[in-house]
Amino acid sequence: TAVLEPPGDTADVIGIVAEALGTADAASRLPEARHEEIAQRFGRNPRALRLLGHLMRHYALDELIGQPQAAAEGLSLEDLAKEIERSLLTRAREGLSNSAAEFLRDLSVLPEPAPMGLLEALGSHLGKVPSLLGELQERFLVEQKRALRQVHPLVREVELPRLARDPKASGAAHRRAGAWHAAALAHAV
Repeated sequence: TAVLEPPGDTADVIGIVAEALGTADAASRLPEARHEEIAQRFGRNPRALRLLGHLMRHYALDELIGQPQAAAEGLSLEDLAKEIERSLLTRAREGLSNSAAEFLRDLSVLPEPAPMGLLEALGSHLGKVPSLLGELQERFLVEQKRALRQVHPLVREVELPRLARDPKASGAAHRRAGAWHAAALAHAV
């Protein structure tokens, strides 16, 4: 897992959001009066900033993080994660089918980008995996890298502990992934 250093300069923070937003009007959708607030509220976390930019393709800034407000001083990492989850991930998950939400949670067991066969093994009991992936990719909860797909790292940080709190579901997801890996290894030998 790559460690991304938080940008020190607020202009670099906004640059990450604007790049992820990727629209010609990105600068106008990020009011200068809110630049420092965005930097503070997201703890200059590059992954959170990228997710914000991706979601801004579909939502206005105010819809995602609310009206301007001061960031709490000395925000702990746990509190920051909760704030990010509340303001972005919850919005991204809105409207997901139950099957797609469960598939997203199960995907959090995968630490690396995965091939479609592994994704099928994890999610075929929930429905058609390409359709489920479509729901998740549309909301930037899953990223595609060549033929591989990976849950957004920030989503994984939130979903993996949630899954761990449900030992039955966690065990089932790990068994499905393990069975796929065992079959792939047996086929290779």
